[in-house]
Amino acid sequence: MDNTTEDKELEPLKTAVLSALQSDGSLDEIRAQLRAHVFRVCDNIDDNKHCVQHITRATDDHLFVDQLIAEYLRLNGYKHSLSVFANESGQQKQSKFDRSSAQHKLGLRLKDDNQSKQLPLLTAIVKNCLKKTPKK
Repeated sequence: MDNTTEDKELEPLKTAVLSALQSDGSLDEIRAQLRAHVFRVCDNIDDNKHCVQHITRATDDHLFVDQLIAEYLRLNGYKHSLSVFANESGQQKQSKFDRSSAQHKLGLRLKDDNQSKQLPLLTAIVKNCLKKTPKK
């Protein structure tokens, strides 16, 4: 049998496996894990300055925004996206996110209840801005 015949015979199996992985969400998880591993490998290669260059030049404001994005992803359950983002942005190398300090820095006044604690600060910022914007 040549490769073309083998490929044609395996096509129904490939389709069935792909469909099963998509239906239970495993395919998205595998893709996210692969991206995270690629970034980890890239981050570990000393010769490759392209992957970590933006981290070393990041300002405090840039790092703060990265923390807000990471919090948004975490609180919304985007764990695969967070995994990739954390590796790509260097979040794992930074200090832990202090939500109350961030709230104070942003001048946000949120209730001290469970619902407010589950609201990402990025969402609170957007809501706050939308309140201030006149409706047309």
